[in-house]
Amino acid sequence: MRIVLACAEPGATNLGVAEALGVSRETVATWRGRFTGHRLEGLVDGPRSGAPRTIDDEAVAPPRSRGAAPA
Repeated sequence: MRIVLACAEPGATNLGVAEALGVSRETVATWRGRFTGHRLEGLVDGPRSGAPRTIDDEAVAPPRSRGAAPA
């Protein structure tokens, strides 16, 4: 978000914003492009790649207390 806000300053360049915020010019270009193309929706993280889930929701759910019976 701070990258997009810095880019809104008049005359802001990708290099200038990158130097001011301590990130790469490519990072600024990526986030500026996402905002330009998709507005606020472009700032939301998308799904990430990785291995498929091996544990189902039931296994992740917290255990029930031993004294309570299910309702």
